[in-house]
Amino acid sequence: MDKKLIGLVTLFFLSFLFFLSVVLFNRPLSNLIRAKEDISPSSQNSLMFAWPIEVRADGKSSVKIDVFVRSESNKLVSNKEVKISFQKTNNKI
Repeated sequence: MDKKLIGLVTLFFLSFLFFLSVVLFNRPLSNLIRAKEDISPSSQNSLMFAWPIEVRADGKSSVKIDVFVRSESNKLVSNKEVKISFQKTNNKI
């Protein structure tokens, strides 16, 4: 091959590698290799336990409610606010 052609091809590949490194490594390397966390809660996979199951509505009785928020992949999600509401029409939580 001609020396000029080899020089131009080498220059092209070096330019391409420089461009590629600028595009890929513009962000810190830790952002590229970090595992993605699944933190979006799923109402279908989350659990809610209440004990006792039935109580008197006398204003004195209490119920312990435990809520386990899970993601789509069934992993526990922490530090999420949970709101529990009561509907008077069907007396269910």
